[in-house]
Amino acid sequence: MYINDLWNILDVLSILFFIIGLAFRLTTELFYAGKILLCIDFVVFCLRLMAIFTISRTLGPKIIIVRRMMTDLFFFMFLLSIWVVAYGVAKQGILIHNDNRLDWIVRGAVYEPYLIIFGNFPTNIDCEWKQNRQYYDFPFIRTWKSMT
Repeated sequence: MYINDLWNILDVLSILFFIIGLAFRLTTELFYAGKILLCIDFVVFCLRLMAIFTISRTLGPKIIIVRRMMTDLFFFMFLLSIWVVAYGVAKQGILIHNDNRLDWIVRGAVYEPYLIIFGNFPTNIDCEWKQNRQYYDFPFIRTWKSMT
């Protein structure tokens, strides 16, 4: 059967998305929805193109290597996400007290540590923007200094 193969399903899906997206682009009410469908169609078409390139003598082995590498990369990214969430929960628990807004709690525990990977430090933990702030302003350091 033609429809039992995954690649044939992608072919049919890309053709349907293209026809529906093109029809939507011809109307003014559904113009943006057509743009979204055509973008999704392009992604599906590129996935299908990857399967076609596996036949090539030069590109085929490289695509197979990348496919195998992605499985190894998935496990590394899984471990990295565990470390990022662990850091984010600890940071959120130490720096933020009694915040009832769930969206800000999740943002502080997941999104901000994700941005720290790329070097974008949030202002609540980056004290460089506070020029005249001493390190004694942090409660833990102030308590530790008073004990010594």
